[in-house]
Amino acid sequence: MIQFVCTGKGTHRVVDMRRFSLVGSGDYRDRGWREVVDHVASRLKDSYAFRCRRCGRETRMTAQTLRTVLDGLQAADRERLDVSQLPF
Repeated sequence: MIQFVCTGKGTHRVVDMRRFSLVGSGDYRDRGWREVVDHVASRLKDSYAFRCRRCGRETRMTAQTLRTVLDGLQAADRERLDVSQLPF
């Protein structure tokens, strides 16, 4: 599971935003990333807006960009992404 958080570039405490999990393995037909909300996994939406309730920072991503980011985080064996550190 990969968790998206915001720290306001280190200016405030960690704020949890969204969680994503890779579902299925191998030849599983519905293999792919899912958003996890209250222990329920659902398919990715067309786009996402990550808005920090503490500092108000908003980062937008399309589902394709999100999949690319999630694949990279999984390959790097990382479980958390601080969206305040992203260049966009």
